Amino acid sequence: MKNFKKVMAVAASAAMVMTLTACGGSSVKYTKVGFGMVTSVSEKGDYNQVNTTMATVGLDSKGKIAYVDLDVAQQNTNDAKETRTKVEKKEDYGMKGVSEKAGIGKELYEQVDFLEEKLIGMTAEDVKNIEVYDKDEDHKSVPKEGTDIAAGCTISIAEFQAAIQKAFDNMAEVKADKIGAGEVISVDDAKGQVNTTVAQVALNSKGEIEWSNIDVAQTSNASDVRSKMEKKEDYGMKGVSEKAGIGKEFYEQVNFLVGKLKGMTADKVKAIEVYDKDEDHKSVPKEGTDIASGCTISIADFQAALAEAFETAK
Repeated sequence: MKNFKKVMAVAASAAMVMTLTACGGSSVKYTKVGFGMVTSVSEKGDYNQVNTTMATVGLDSKGKIAYVDLDVAQQNTNDAKETRTKVEKKEDYGMKGVSEKAGIGKELYEQVDFLEEKLIGMTAEDVKNIEVYDKDEDHKSVPKEGTDIAAGCTISIAEFQAAIQKAFDNMAEVKADKIGAGEVISVDDAKGQVNTTVAQVALNSKGEIEWSNIDVAQTSNASDVRSKMEKKEDYGMKGVSEKAGIGKEFYEQVNFLVGKLKGMTADKVKAIEVYDKDEDHKSVPKEGTDIASGCTISIADFQAALAEAFETAK
């Protein structure tokens, strides 16, 4: 009788597992992922300050935020030495003293961390409806006093909201266990230009890419703040790439590369074969390889940003 009861108990447990699986009770954590980026430029006399706000968002099966990564690349067009993001600067950003006047005493990265925690479980509409107000001329669109978010975040969140909305607009369906984001920043002070290369990955349980995104915010002034991918044919690379035998615009080459990245691990991305074709074309996919058949641009910064995305994936 004991054995009979044990067999029945095991059978019942197995049936329950099968039922949960049939009802969608899988271990997949993220069902959708998207990225949004918003760039603005402020004139500072003889140089410009470029702000690129980035948001990577992963959703659960109910369409609610289960992962979010926010950051801002704030660089001056005449300073090639500082290439850290606002969050990466940690205490060096120097906001803690200012925020003490607002009663919270938190550095910028701490406020962003607090905001990210509050965003978990929200929908696109919830994010859009976060209550904000203009505290004064220098503090606009800050969380409304007395709200949960204002208890730990008193910085302007307008561009975060805009970047998150873009992420929702760009959602792709995935079955992913981890999501990560990375960026590489460089400043060409001779051209007065800031290059922010971003990469995001959604990984399966084997650490392989299910989805990825790559883009570059290449900005010098406020006349055009579109990313390279957003410029489409306006970027004007097709004619140049025809000499390399592929005749593809920049966005087409990146899309081709992204397609080839699916199924790759961090080690495989790192091991993509590249070479320096000439002084102006360094770290391009090696001729004769699958990637080189549709992508002949430099991918060094892409690989570096992807490596960081793998490292930060959670």
